[in-house]
Amino acid sequence: EVKEKIMTGSGGHALPRGNVVVYVNGERRVIENADPKMTTLAYLRSIGLTGTKNGCSEGGCSACCVVVRRVKTDGKTVECLSVNSCLTPICALDSSWITTVEGLGTAKAPHPIQERFAALFSSQCGFCSPGFIMTLYELVQNREHDFEDKIGNLCRCTGYRPILDAAKAIEGATTDGCTGNCATCGCKENQVADVEDCVIGSCTKTKVSAYSNQKIEPDDIKLPEELSKICFDELAIRGKDGTTWYRPSSFAQLLALKQSYPQAKLVQGNTEIGIETKFKHCDYKVLISMASVQEMSGLSFIDTEENFVRVGGAATLTELYAFCLKFQEKNESLKAIGQMLKWFASAQIRNAASLAGNVATASPISDMNPMLCSLGATLELESAERGKRTVLVRDFFISYRVVDLKPDELIAAIIIPVHSQRLDFISAFKQAKRREDDISIVTAGMRISLKPSSDSWIISEACFGFGGMAPTTVTADAVTSALVGKIWNKETLDGALAVVGNKALSLPSNVPGGMAEYRQTL
Repeated sequence: EVKEKIMTGSGGHALPRGNVVVYVNGERRVIENADPKMTTLAYLRSIGLTGTKNGCSEGGCSACCVVVRRVKTDGKTVECLSVNSCLTPICALDSSWITTVEGLGTAKAPHPIQERFAALFSSQCGFCSPGFIMTLYELVQNREHDFEDKIGNLCRCTGYRPILDAAKAIEGATTDGCTGNCATCGCKENQVADVEDCVIGSCTKTKVSAYSNQKIEPDDIKLPEELSKICFDELAIRGKDGTTWYRPSSFAQLLALKQSYPQAKLVQGNTEIGIETKFKHCDYKVLISMASVQEMSGLSFIDTEENFVRVGGAATLTELYAFCLKFQEKNESLKAIGQMLKWFASAQIRNAASLAGNVATASPISDMNPMLCSLGATLELESAERGKRTVLVRDFFISYRVVDLKPDELIAAIIIPVHSQRLDFISAFKQAKRREDDISIVTAGMRISLKPSSDSWIISEACFGFGGMAPTTVTADAVTSALVGKIWNKETLDGALAVVGNKALSLPSNVPGGMAEYRQTL
């Protein structure tokens, strides 16, 4: 019964499609007998598009960046995203329009982005340049601003200054390019804001001024009607080694597949599974994409008073970040989540990965899990056999990389309480060796709520989540006990800090990852 439900399609009259249909730089391509394990990078290079480079193979540098256009699960909206092709399976991009660096321009007729890169000497060895160019292309397509804050690529030559010069020229910046007292100009003397702004012998403002008022406009690409028709097709693609890629079109089918194949891996961005298969040599024979399941997507307030936010199990981190920015002014929870997401991985990873996937991996140094614990977030878990149940995020982590999730269950949604009272104080903290796109050493989410008394402030609620301090995310309940009900003053805080050092977050000297004293001090 389950097998027939899976294999006959939503209308019960058509078998799932067994090939991958993509448009690459405008050319329609049908991939028969596609390998579910093949990355988009491997496919592109196999058809001669070698401008897309393989840098780290783990989504860290974005030298492999390509731009993808596709219809979202609402069936109407077209999204344009930069993704890391070294991690993204080609099967995941079925019914997508893929643009590579070759699709922008040529040496004789370069795209304006490529032209600025060349004119401003933004290539060093040149290996990372295609990735940077495609990232900037996506920013142009989405009419973004402040490019410098949104580039998630790495340059191993460390030639960032000319790359950022090109970014400013592409954006059309004119007067905000130089904020230091450069050696060759006297603008804003003695107001050095950043060492990168103090350029010896060359002034950014002078270099980008030639491109003032020459802002690059987005391309007018209309997706073929075919893509909007086939984007909800059910897929069952079988590789030569027996690996099968399923893409159901309904939540019921998704649950049925997970019941039939309890050891199957659910795939959203493939940002974790891609690492496991490449570097840990994991071999997953059944992969299930959630891309076409509308019930798993989206974010919304679930009550009229806007006290809770529902984050769908397949909602991407980029979608969550945009939601946070939209509502952060009156919502302390979303403001704090947005603070953490700003430094979470790269834009290319956030465009593909989901919050639910990040929770399910149960990394002990996760950026988001401590935040969710401190907010009192809840997981909605669901299976075809037992239906729905809920688990607090803080209770979800059992041991190292082991969670309270049955083999046939999935995370349908994450419910985040909205702490929006005037006396709710929430902050996110992350310490890493590099400010952006780096694994954390210690992370934390901290929440304190106060209430007034006759002559002081009383701590009514306190919750803390920490990453990097145990095999799992920890909540430091001893610290909460030392604070709740006490007067908010220095003596109370000193007492809580003593608990942190003595009981709650102590580490042995031989702790995995080392730096025990440093991590405790953080």
